[in-house]
Amino acid sequence: MPKNYTEEDLSRAVSAVKRNQLTVTQAAKEYGLPRTTLTDHVKNPETRTKKGPQKQLTKEESDGLVAFVLYMAGHGFPMTRLMVRCYVQEIVRRSGRTTLFNLEKGPSDEWFRKLKADYPQLAFRKPENRDRGRSRMSNKKVVNDFFQFWSDTLQKHGLLDKPSQVYNCDETGWSGKETARGKVIGPRTGHVFQQKVMTADHLTAHLCVSADGIYIPTMVIFKGGMPHRNYKDGLPGS
Repeated sequence: MPKNYTEEDLSRAVSAVKRNQLTVTQAAKEYGLPRTTLTDHVKNPETRTKKGPQKQLTKEESDGLVAFVLYMAGHGFPMTRLMVRCYVQEIVRRSGRTTLFNLEKGPSDEWFRKLKADYPQLAFRKPENRDRGRSRMSNKKVVNDFFQFWSDTLQKHGLLDKPSQVYNCDETGWSGKETARGKVIGPRTGHVFQQKVMTADHLTAHLCVSADGIYIPTMVIFKGGMPHRNYKDGLPGS
């Protein structure tokens, strides 16, 4: 339970009880203290000098850190525990206050578990790789411009009522190294992508289907292999 009183409140309450100005119950009520806490400090004065280190981060600092973690995950750069540790270490160093953890090593795994418990929107997950080129195209302006161009093109060529002549092509590639080994911190729901330059050999599958459900056989492209001219066999002449 968080403390709702200051060290000054505690000191004044102890002094009032010792001078017989107030009883323990009266002083606890007036200064907003737990009666058992006040009793302990009155009976054992040495406990008043025992000041443990403050909490690692304040509520404001924790909220800001979590917001930044989610922001980075949303932009394709999810943070690892090591990265978060570096930020926490720097926050504490700049505050100048004492802390429970070793400043050279940063907060423990137990601290991360408590952070996750305090902020249930966080989760430790394995990220999915996404090429940086695709990430650059995943923004509102690019998407809106594309659909406007698409709509204009369909109207210009009179294709809105001709679904058999409207085909959508897409490709998907895999290298066998899609799954990351380490976990990052990100939102509990949805995808967690990390931008990565894919340099490994990979296969590409090209898929194509018309608006009325006609599929063209899937074409598989290997590295260094160009499509043969017969790849057009079976397509409509127009």
